[in-house]
Amino acid sequence: MATHFVQSQQVYFIITDTDGNIVQANPMFEKRSGFSNEQLTKYNIADILCAVTKEKCHAAIEAALKNPEKVHNLLAAARDSVGAYFEVSWESSVLTSETDAPGCIQWVGVDLKKSSNSSDGKTLNTELAERYTAYKRTMEGLWLFELRPAISTSAGVDDILNHCRNHAYLADCNDNMAWMYGFEKADEFKGISLNALIDFTDELRVENLRRFIRDGFSASKIETKEFDRYGRTVYFLNNMTGIVEDGMLVRIWGSQQDITSQKLAEEKIRYFAQLVESVSDIIISQDTEFNIVSWNKAAEEVYGYKASMMIGKKMPGLPHFHFQGVSREEFFQMLDANGAWTGEINMLNKSGNIVTVLTTVTQMKDDAGKLIGFVSVSKDMTEKRKAEKKEKESELFYRNLISHSLDGIIIIDISGTINYCGPSVTKLSGYETSALIGRSVFDFIHPDDMQKAKDSYVQELRKQSRVHYIPLRLLHANGNWVWYSVRAHNLLNEPGINGTIIYFTDETRRKVFEDRLRKSEQRFRQLIQNLNLGVLLVNRQGEVIISNQRAFDLLGISEEQLMGKGMHSIPWDTIHEDGRPFLPTDYPIYISIMEKKALRDIVMGVYQVKTKERVWLLVNSEVIPGHTEDTFHVICSFTDITEQRRLSQQLVDLEIHKQKQLIQATIDAQERERKEIGRELHDNISQHITTTRLYLEVARDQASGEVLTIINQAHKGLLNTVNEMRQLSQSLVPPSLSDIGLVESIEDLCNPLKNLHAFSIHFHHPSFDEKLLPDNMKLMLFRIIQEQINNIIRHAHADTIVISLYMPPGQVILVVTDNGIGFDPGSVKKGLGFANISNRAGLFGGALEITSSSQHGCTIRVSIPLASPVSEDNS
Repeated sequence: MATHFVQSQQVYFIITDTDGNIVQANPMFEKRSGFSNEQLTKYNIADILCAVTKEKCHAAIEAALKNPEKVHNLLAAARDSVGAYFEVSWESSVLTSETDAPGCIQWVGVDLKKSSNSSDGKTLNTELAERYTAYKRTMEGLWLFELRPAISTSAGVDDILNHCRNHAYLADCNDNMAWMYGFEKADEFKGISLNALIDFTDELRVENLRRFIRDGFSASKIETKEFDRYGRTVYFLNNMTGIVEDGMLVRIWGSQQDITSQKLAEEKIRYFAQLVESVSDIIISQDTEFNIVSWNKAAEEVYGYKASMMIGKKMPGLPHFHFQGVSREEFFQMLDANGAWTGEINMLNKSGNIVTVLTTVTQMKDDAGKLIGFVSVSKDMTEKRKAEKKEKESELFYRNLISHSLDGIIIIDISGTINYCGPSVTKLSGYETSALIGRSVFDFIHPDDMQKAKDSYVQELRKQSRVHYIPLRLLHANGNWVWYSVRAHNLLNEPGINGTIIYFTDETRRKVFEDRLRKSEQRFRQLIQNLNLGVLLVNRQGEVIISNQRAFDLLGISEEQLMGKGMHSIPWDTIHEDGRPFLPTDYPIYISIMEKKALRDIVMGVYQVKTKERVWLLVNSEVIPGHTEDTFHVICSFTDITEQRRLSQQLVDLEIHKQKQLIQATIDAQERERKEIGRELHDNISQHITTTRLYLEVARDQASGEVLTIINQAHKGLLNTVNEMRQLSQSLVPPSLSDIGLVESIEDLCNPLKNLHAFSIHFHHPSFDEKLLPDNMKLMLFRIIQEQINNIIRHAHADTIVISLYMPPGQVILVVTDNGIGFDPGSVKKGLGFANISNRAGLFGGALEITSSSQHGCTIRVSIPLASPVSEDNS
């Protein structure tokens, strides 16, 4: 074939090495290009092909080397010796040596349009015809779409796509192309527009065309789904190359392979694979040696083993693989003789449990009848076999149950005649079975109970029975009438029974217990009715089912309002001891129901609407267990503690009063002591010091020199001592409270501090009327200010003090603030100073609030009610 191309006058033929260097060109190319072979061997193929880089050439060579059996298409214009170009469609492939080792690359080209140097004047159609003759053996569809007009390659992708859709038409194609779409000849197909050929609503196809444009008008191995002229689905594998001249896309060349059969086969295989995977039956295929070839999802789920773990293993060699009812030899004999075998197989699954499957194993043969393997289809029967086993065990259980039942069981026909007696009938009634069969069941019923029994039986025959069991007296074999609990079950239309089943149980002991329980309940009701406690019994829904009269009296509601009602639905007005309202979820009964625990000594204040008073109750609740966890009751008892609370409050008030008296006595003693010390300083010591000062003044008049200096210093010190004693006396006994009043006394207290200490003291008293205050309250306020100022001087390191006195309605408010270092009230223990302040305020029913924080000073706020001051008689 290579020799044919070398001598051909229809195609160009060039041979290059694997690097693209030209080794030889045929005379057809020499003549068209104007280069001699000697000149061409100096070039690389990329130097001859216009607009094709060496990278693209090397990519084509590399692709050919990887797939030596495949032909690769490339559209590129060739350059002649004078610099002109002519359009050529190239096919590159490996030119193998005699040893079939990859050697050179052969490039076969076809001129796409009439050469400007052609002298024979052949038309494009003639050249195309010659080209089709050269490629008549190809099975690919070849086509050429022309663009009229051309479009600039710089336009947007969608603009180029829309232009091709509206202005591209099939200018040329081979017969194979036409056959692929159901046409006989290429001429029948030519001229069709791209828009008519391609479904532009197919997003995948449109995106492939966009990719072709984005990749520089080159694309290969694009898979498409299309329709032929008869509407049948066809699949193609496409290669496309666009021809660009002077920056304009003018035509598109391409080839396509029909892969419809391959795709349909793949879809068929995929369909059957999906079918095998989706069915609930276990499907396993094996080769002729019973090695597993396929293992579907149902097999994975039933046996617990993944397909990857099982493929390649022998099926009969799996753990605990066992044929039921046949040996392995018999299985192989039956499979060989019949071509199939059906039976049950046991196998150990991954979890270690035995799985039972109903399996059909079938031989698989090829078209020639040769055995190629086996396929087994199985259905999981494990649960069904377990159910059958359980049903047999259940049947045996019920047989034993009836035989050992404590209930008597007989079957009667519609007239009441006994047809069957269970084994327990003799133990319950004393009659042998033979003495009962054939007799009427009504022969054994007490005359007083006969009508009730007949009415109940008629209702059961009509399937209108409302009561399951009724108490009846039946005649025992010993001649006594015995109480039984009797029930009838109509199974007249049930095959195998065709009668009514009568169940009866000896109720003698239960009747005795019921009588005892009834009497016990009567005693219980009488007991709770005579109690001085309120008693309620509620069920697990919180509904009151028992209550005594004392409960109605204490709660202040009637029986109709309480009985049968839920505790949460009654409009209670209940409070805690601190005045907070009782929420329904706080009720002791509710907590006992929800948490199943007892509560003790809960105090509730209940407002009685009738008496318009609040009664204080001490409440206890206790859980009474039932037969099961959900059957329980709660009993709640409560007693009136209103009088006890009143007496207790009186004791508390008395104790508080005593404490106030004690505090007042202490303060009075302190004040008397202060007055005595102040009076002693003023009247006694001060007089002695004054006399001493007079002696010093007389001595000073007669002294001179150094003695005079000493006497003057002593005289000055003595004057300072007198002033200090006067201030001390005034602080101990402030005469200004009774003379000039509280406000001016506070100002007199502040003025010396401004001089003795570096303090900025501000005293505010807007709308403060001290005439409304008793003297002992004035003294209390003065002492509190004294105490706090003393605290500030000793501890606060402050330079500013603000004192405020004001009187909102019904109150006196004192606020003392400093800008000192402050403290943390939660971590610093309050000293004697704050205790004195608190005690003095408490004496008048007041309260002390302390606000402080580190580095933010301290504020005390004392609030005193004016409505209940302490009498001045206590001072």
